[in-house]
Amino acid sequence: MTLEHVALVWQNGVGFGFKAGVGVGIAVGLLLAWLWLAWLWRWVRSQAGR
Repeated sequence: MTLEHVALVWQNGVGFGFKAGVGVGIAVGLLLAWLWLAWLWRWVRSQAGR
């Protein structure tokens, strides 16, 4: 394994890790937004019912 090969593998690993991190971040963000909207919807409904 040459230094160039190590550098290439490292770059690919970093690129993959970055993409995976962004993907997980987006998924978590969407989940939190959905939960927040569901809670907000229930709160609005309970306020309207009074």
